Amino acid sequence: MISRYWYYFVLILYFFLFLWLAADFERKAAQAPSSLIESPSTSFTITNDPTIAENGDIRGIDNDGDGRAEPVHVHGYYRKDGTYVRGHYRAKPRR
Repeated sequence: MISRYWYYFVLILYFFLFLWLAADFERKAAQAPSSLIESPSTSFTITNDPTIAENGDIRGIDNDGDGRAEPVHVHGYYRKDGTYVRGHYRAKPRR
């Protein structure tokens, strides 16, 4: 049977290993080259318009062969009762 002291020894060993790894991580982060730090002049655009819809359909492609591109994005809107419906994709309208 392993003694209680051996268990405590291993527990303390893991604690110091954690402290050492945390200090090593902070040291490496401090030594990171400044080129990895994003400059304020760098700009990029985040779009909320993915190519693949939540249901797996590819936007702009006729996925079911009926001649209509699928799916259709619906912008967010307010209902008559005042609740907001966020933007989502839905099946295209039938003509």
